[in-house]
Amino acid sequence: MPESFENASRRRFLRRSGAALATGLTALGAGCSGLPPLGTRVRYGSVDAPAAADPAYREWLPAPSALPDLGYGRPENYHVGVYAPEAASGAPEHTSIARGLITHSVAYAGLHLDDADLAFAGRSVGVLLGDVDPATVREVLADTGYEPDGTYADYELFARADVPRVLGVRDGAVVCAGGDRAHAEFRAFADARAGDGPRYVDRDADFDALSESGGLRQWGLLHPGSDGAWSGHSSVSENDATADEDPVGWGIAFDADDSGVYHVETFVFSAGADVTEARMKRRLDEQGRVADSSTVDVEIDGRVATVEMYFTHEQYRMAVSNDPLVTPHVTWGVTYDADAERLTFHHEAGDPVRTGWLTAYRTGREPATSFDGVGDAVRPGDEVTVSTTDVRADASVRLAYEAPDRSASTTLIAYQLP
Repeated sequence: MPESFENASRRRFLRRSGAALATGLTALGAGCSGLPPLGTRVRYGSVDAPAAADPAYREWLPAPSALPDLGYGRPENYHVGVYAPEAASGAPEHTSIARGLITHSVAYAGLHLDDADLAFAGRSVGVLLGDVDPATVREVLADTGYEPDGTYADYELFARADVPRVLGVRDGAVVCAGGDRAHAEFRAFADARAGDGPRYVDRDADFDALSESGGLRQWGLLHPGSDGAWSGHSSVSENDATADEDPVGWGIAFDADDSGVYHVETFVFSAGADVTEARMKRRLDEQGRVADSSTVDVEIDGRVATVEMYFTHEQYRMAVSNDPLVTPHVTWGVTYDADAERLTFHHEAGDPVRTGWLTAYRTGREPATSFDGVGDAVRPGDEVTVSTTDVRADASVRLAYEAPDRSASTTLIAYQLP
């Protein structure tokens, strides 16, 4: 089990995460991305980024139609965050939205996020692949609010009611789903992996093109759909019929090698778009999307445009703040006492959490930054109690982890009062 703030191994390079996320994957652009700021100086040339690996995580992702209706209809698409800890072990220190997304989605159950072979999250589901021993998971969860919940296919299930979640484990994998339809979300991912349910890539040609073209890098984010990539009045297409058309899929990724650091963006356009390199460069210039890097390379392959940006290691360190925020990987529990008007967050397992970096946000009240009875760190068995006096019913209380200068923040756990 983790014992220090900076586990003395490759983790100290991996656990920089500045995602400001209240609910997980919906706020894709929030927080610090771990990439240099966008700039105006564009130097086009050849960039030789490392080859992307095979995106094996795709076999786990269910088609949106296989996901449960959460009360506002089934989604047409959903975002995906991917993190490859082993690949990132030699990278410069960096923040990562992708890691923050996954940390928020997966409870600590014996396999630390940074010790996984591969980690990814989509919707309310997070998956860790690697050296998973179900016996170890059972031992860790025995001291938490998770209770045995039967089996599904080749998974042993555990569930909890205070923060609705279900966790499934089998040799080599931990799958964690949250929310009121957690079991249904879990089953959709488990079925996709087993080939018993429809997969995202088989039902959505745009997502197939986006994930296949982007591949697997040290970390990445996939944003299917036309919103979020950019907006404006100029088109990248030579065809007037597609003027003002946004991409139908967008992804960002980070990679590094001995030669430098690479920020790679992938844009997928509709089948009717006639994308050209010249128009793509013009759109990048107009939108100010290109980071202030040494070299920018644009490649067009049919309806897919790939933008690779290169930085020397020195440039990267100068451009990206060496933010001290390290998102802890923790299993949290919650107890609410309505009569006493207090909410207690229980640290059940995982990394220690710096008390001085905790802030509790409560609708209608000032944030709480001091907590009685807590030392310099919150460790397994410790509690953080927050007053809910004057906080209205149905309001959300969010425990956030923030850098001292407030430059980066991540939500550790959020609870909606009854």
